[in-house]
Amino acid sequence: MQVNVENKSEVTYDIVAPVAWDFIEAEEDVIKAIRGSEAFIFGTLAARQETSRNSLLRLLELVPYKILDVNFRPPFVDQHITLQLLHHAQLVKMNHHELAQISSWFGTAQNEKEAMRLLQQKFKLETVVVTRGANGAVVLHNDAFTEHAGYSVEVEDTIGSGDAFLVTFLRIFLQNGSVAEALDNACLMGALVATHQGATPKISPSEIAALRETKAS
Repeated sequence: MQVNVENKSEVTYDIVAPVAWDFIEAEEDVIKAIRGSEAFIFGTLAARQETSRNSLLRLLELVPYKILDVNFRPPFVDQHITLQLLHHAQLVKMNHHELAQISSWFGTAQNEKEAMRLLQQKFKLETVVVTRGANGAVVLHNDAFTEHAGYSVEVEDTIGSGDAFLVTFLRIFLQNGSVAEALDNACLMGALVATHQGATPKISPSEIAALRETKAS
C-alpha cells in the first residue's frame, strides 16, 4: 500500500494487489481464536478477493458481536460485497463520504441522519457510527443520535486516525460506557493521532489532558 499525504486532511491510498492478506485461510487456530472472542472487527477491503472473503464469511458465523469498518479504497469498492457484509454486522463505522456512497445505492437522496437511519433499519443494525473528518462524528445507537463537534488540532496526517477513533470508541462502548463518553474519547484520540506522522504514534497522558483542556475552555 502506498500513501499520498499531499493533502494532510484527506489522505489517499494506492492499494497494491494481490497481497498476502488476499489469501487468508480459515485455519483451525484462527477458528479457535475467533470462537473465544466476544467481538470481531472486520473490514470491506479485506473481502476484495475470493479466498479471504470466503474465510471471513465463515468466521462471521462464529462470533456473537460483529463490527464492520467500512474502508472504501478505490477501485476496491464493491456494492454487492459491502451490502452482504452489512447484513452480518451489529455495529458499522464509516466516514461521511462512505455513508453518501452507500446511501446513493438505494436511489433516494437523504440527509446524513436519514441515511444513517435507513441503513440501521434496512440491515437491522444496533449502532451506526459516522466520522466527519475535522467536524467530529455522529452515532445512531438504537433510536438515539449522539453528536460530537470534534477537537481542533494542527493536522500532520490522518493515517490511523480512523482506527484510533474506532478502537477507543469500542473500548468504552463495549464495556457499557455511555455513547457520549465513548464518542468524546474516540474523537479526542482520532484527533491526537492526526497531529503525528504515521498510524501508530505514542500518545502521552499529558497530550490527552492538554487537548481535553482546550475543549473544556
